[in-house]
Order: sequence, then structure tokens, then C-alpha cells
Amino acid sequence: MENEMSFIKTFSGKHFYYDKINKDDIVINDIAVSLSNM
Repeated sequence: MENEMSFIKTFSGKHFYYDKINKDDIVINDIAVSLSNM
């Protein structure tokens, strides 16, 4: 059974899974938005 809390929903609306990281899932705009909110 997959853990329901193993992902976060990014600014662009994608689900980013911590346990299944794929380089195609990384969006630079999501990183920029997160950093600007720090």
C-alpha cells in the first residue's frame, strides 16, 4: 500500500513524490516560488 503522505503538491499543481524522484518532475518555477516564500 502506498503512503498517502509521500508527496507534496507543488505550485504548478504537480504531485512530487519523495520516494520516486524523477528529474522530469522537477520544475524550476516551483523551486523559485518556494524560495521566494522563505
